[in-house]
Amino acid sequence: MTTVTEVLNTAASAVPLRRPLVFDLVAHFEPSAHYRFSRRVRNEFDRMAKAYSRSTWLLGRYGGRPVMQSDIQGIGVASRVEIGRLVLREGNQLELLASALRMFRECQDQDLASGSVSRILVHFNRAEERHDERKLLLASHQEVFGDTCAFRTWDEHALELGHCVEYQTLIQYLREDGLYHSTHRNRVDQVQRHLSQEVGRYENHKFFVLPQEIPGGGPPSLKFFYTGDEGADARGEAVMEGYTQEKL
Repeated sequence: MTTVTEVLNTAASAVPLRRPLVFDLVAHFEPSAHYRFSRRVRNEFDRMAKAYSRSTWLLGRYGGRPVMQSDIQGIGVASRVEIGRLVLREGNQLELLASALRMFRECQDQDLASGSVSRILVHFNRAEERHDERKLLLASHQEVFGDTCAFRTWDEHALELGHCVEYQTLIQYLREDGLYHSTHRNRVDQVQRHLSQEVGRYENHKFFVLPQEIPGGGPPSLKFFYTGDEGADARGEAVMEGYTQEKL
């Protein structure tokens, strides 16, 4: 007598059963002191979410719909967009995943989010060792953002998608766990505290650090840089150096 288990095993050996890919994606956007999660933003985001989810995605944690949420970060508000339980079956997986990243990009371009995309977290089972899925993420990121994607492993089931850059923001530097980061952590932390205390003074500037290799080895040196819409800010440079002893 043939059992049910034997029938299933026979069928599986004849036609291998492929499980669908299930992704949780969260895009974090840069904070802004001017951002308001207003009714207009909510309504426009809802229309965008409806258009994307109706035509593209099969399943989602929130009834098949992406959601936008916001957090207070310092004196600013940061938004994030979550697409939970995005299920990709055999076929057009690249286009389905690219459409999710395209929505993140569109939130940024249409000023629905608090700022530019700072990082994207992707959760899926055994993310650290599934090379085919990582190639899929690379290809979709290249298609939407047009540049090289870099992975950072959070744990065995989560990857952070980002960019390889020469200059790091202060927050990026402080949350890194590289070999030499502790060498300059106190300096960066002091500058960051000063920026948080001086509400409004540096509103139109962005601050970066540049690690530089020391000939002969050893911990790299660190320089501070800033950008602004109106060129150099001599007064801001003087105030920063007076409070932190760091020259921009």
